[in-house]
Amino acid sequence: MTKEPGCEQFEVFQSALNPDKLVLLELWKDQAALDVHAGVNKTRAPLPPGLRAEGGSREDYEYSRVS
Repeated sequence: MTKEPGCEQFEVFQSALNPDKLVLLELWKDQAALDVHAGVNKTRAPLPPGLRAEGGSREDYEYSRVS
């Protein structure tokens, strides 16, 4: 995987209770970088059948650092 400009963090976590469940954590420099990433994703081939579970969900969060 190549690192995209503006991607400051990308991590994959696997559930200890359900090893088939993964969580992706991405941190983007700003909304503009995330928008470019979303555009690139639209040009990629779809995932192979069976790789993405039916009914999978996505949650987006806004990061706010507290000092």
